[in-house]
Amino acid sequence: MPKAVQQAFQARVDALLQQAGLNPDRLALLLYSSREGGYLYQRNIHRPMIAASNTKLVTAYAALRVLSPDFHWRTRFFGVEEHDDAGGAPRQGLLVRAGADPTLTSADLQQAAWVLRSRGVKRLDGGIYLDGRLFDDEMFPASWGDVSKGEPWFAPVSPFIVDKNVIQFLIASRPNRPGFDIFTSTPGFHVVSALATGDQEQPAIRVDQHWTGDTATFTFQGQLAPAKKPYEFAAAVEHPRVHFYQQLVAALRQAGIQGAMPLRSGPVPMPVHRLYTQVSPPLRDVLIDVNKNSINLGAEVLLRTMGLGQKREGISTQDGLAVLRRVLAKEFPEVPDELHLVDGSGLSRQDRVSALLLVRLLNRVRQDFTLRPEFINSLSVALTDGTLEYRNYPWRMRGRLRAKTGTLASVSNISGYLQLKHDVIVFSLLINDPDRSFQTLQAAQDQFMGGLYDALLGREAGEVLSPLPPGPGVPPHATAMGQPGAGVQNLPHTAEQ
Repeated sequence: MPKAVQQAFQARVDALLQQAGLNPDRLALLLYSSREGGYLYQRNIHRPMIAASNTKLVTAYAALRVLSPDFHWRTRFFGVEEHDDAGGAPRQGLLVRAGADPTLTSADLQQAAWVLRSRGVKRLDGGIYLDGRLFDDEMFPASWGDVSKGEPWFAPVSPFIVDKNVIQFLIASRPNRPGFDIFTSTPGFHVVSALATGDQEQPAIRVDQHWTGDTATFTFQGQLAPAKKPYEFAAAVEHPRVHFYQQLVAALRQAGIQGAMPLRSGPVPMPVHRLYTQVSPPLRDVLIDVNKNSINLGAEVLLRTMGLGQKREGISTQDGLAVLRRVLAKEFPEVPDELHLVDGSGLSRQDRVSALLLVRLLNRVRQDFTLRPEFINSLSVALTDGTLEYRNYPWRMRGRLRAKTGTLASVSNISGYLQLKHDVIVFSLLINDPDRSFQTLQAAQDQFMGGLYDALLGREAGEVLSPLPPGPGVPPHATAMGQPGAGVQNLPHTAEQ
């Protein structure tokens, strides 16, 4: 590439950053040309930045290496018999060994219930025993801080998962009278509406969960403006074991299985006999949900599942991280100090990664056929699906950008691949600016990416790009990077859903 063309391109990138109002001291940017085998632009590429959901790129890479694309999670159902000390006929019970299947749904439990019925289970007067020893008891990693547990992006990390441990509600205005009715198709919950009628544009709703034994009550408080269409609302369950039990009992009764079915917490009567095993879709399909839709619970399950090679139960976040670090240290020894992870999803602001490490990881994927199809297929496609479906890009970029986004308060990251006419650009743009909201950073990032795409096409064609007209410039900033945790806000979206 002629020197004049390259210099003009680098000057154009600098101008695009300025025109978008991005402070170059608060971002890292690296562009790599696959065709030329070299870097086209570098800025702060060794600096560990708050990774947000770009952490999932690292988790997904390690999971493919450790577990393989064909890995499946399994939920196992066993028959048990309870015997009274005084003798008498035994009571039929059920043992479920939860396998942390991140894809398990209430429909899957209904299928399992019908299979059990077909295999002779018609009555369960004995207890339901739920074995969740696969993971340790830390459902909300300490690195997340003081989280709002009912928010769907903070769904608890547990081997008991049904519908991503999130309940969907519809909030409907009452015709001709004040107040709202709240509906859910998820059985087993009591719903109380204490919502008042208001006129604010942004709904302000709080949901309190009260769990007693094997029942739960969700109380909605706050204000809403009346609307013709129902509001959609999602809440994560705070007690996934009880939630699993509620959905399982509902499925068993729907299949015509009768009996008391109390939830047991004591020792499981022995012996047991296997009745059915529910098998998840393969890891390659799970990655699509984790990366395209940025599912935090799925990423945390991936991380802990990697610990299966070390222990069979009580697997912790640290166990998974130990495996991940070994994989990364072996494959990327040249950047040992440019990665610091404390979870698998990027929900913690302590998660740090450099643009250089992400680009090298993405390049390794591109060159390795054993990883490339599954990994790249899991990334969002610009203006098509996932977290990139509704971004503000020019239409000509549709399908040309595959990437993973990452959003926290004052953080807006994107890393992936840009397809040109004759080249693939591997890139990482990590923006950490504690003085600005993620909404303004995301808008600036979208503007920059649209201009970058056009500049890359011009460079590929050998054009000496002319200077851009002066832009708005960079807004006033302090020169130092923000400290960890700076700019934390109560966001509607933390590490995208």
